[in-house]
Amino acid sequence: MTDVVVLRLRRNAAHRKIISAFRAIGSTAPCQHALGLGKPLLPAVRCLTNSGFRVAFAERDVLVFIRRR
Repeated sequence: MTDVVVLRLRRNAAHRKIISAFRAIGSTAPCQHALGLGKPLLPAVRCLTNSGFRVAFAERDVLVFIRRR
């Protein structure tokens, strides 16, 4: 089974990247708390990478994470 998380990003007024949209296929456990519209990017990335997700694609405003379990 493979879990996929797609994050779309934008910068807020303080020039910090925040999540403007996301899509999950499969499980995002235990990172549900970090994924949401308007949430900061860094805690989401930390949680995903600490939970076995790896960056599969990175562009300026899109990140795709994949985890095989």
